Amino acid sequence: MDLSLDADLTFSVDVPGAPTVTGHLTGSGTALELQVDNSFVFAGRRDAAILRLFIDTGARRAEVANLRWTPADPDTNDIDLDAGLVRVLGKGRRERLLSIGMKTVKSLDRYLRLREGHAAAATPWLWLGLKGRLTDSGIAQMVAEVLRRDGHEILLASSGREALARLETAPVDLILSDLRMPDLDGPDLYRELTARSPALARRMVFVTGDVLTPETGSFLSKAALPVLEKPLDPYDLRLKVRAYLADLGRA
Repeated sequence: MDLSLDADLTFSVDVPGAPTVTGHLTGSGTALELQVDNSFVFAGRRDAAILRLFIDTGARRAEVANLRWTPADPDTNDIDLDAGLVRVLGKGRRERLLSIGMKTVKSLDRYLRLREGHAAAATPWLWLGLKGRLTDSGIAQMVAEVLRRDGHEILLASSGREALARLETAPVDLILSDLRMPDLDGPDLYRELTARSPALARRMVFVTGDVLTPETGSFLSKAALPVLEKPLDPYDLRLKVRAYLADLGRA
């Protein structure tokens, strides 16, 4: 029996925890051709490398966003794959060297191989988007996408003040807040919400990767709210968000 197949199909594959992959299948009979959108392959490798970096190092979002990479000038690079080290510039412009594991090294290497062919490869920043540098907000969007995969609607704020303003018009089911933020830190955001909307303040979950000061430790003990420790595993984050929402729904 002869089997003949004619195809002209655009498809997408949605895998939890990964970017949606799109492609186009064309041809007939045995001469079928599959084309996958390279932009999604690039984004997938980049996002995997970023997430692995977060998991290994617990670095802050801004520290990861500002990593430098210039193949023509290796001395300025913040990534040393041979040594398994990442150099980040933290608060007060203090440099820190962070160790990364072999899986992260391999993930970064796979991303860097694709980065070589990017139109903005000469840009002296490690992370690239479709048109150029991937900014701090771009990385926040990428992390938010992990939770969107579970059907959550995500609102992002770059500071405590911005979060407070957004919460006035957009009540939410759960608030993930860094302890340290520009202009209004996590504890102050909690105090402001407690004064304005105590029920909303009880929906906060704090995220921290720092050694807690006695003052911060005392605050967390009195607030009696959940705390997520960095580094955050994306899969573990999704499970904990589901559990927090379930507990709040039963309260």
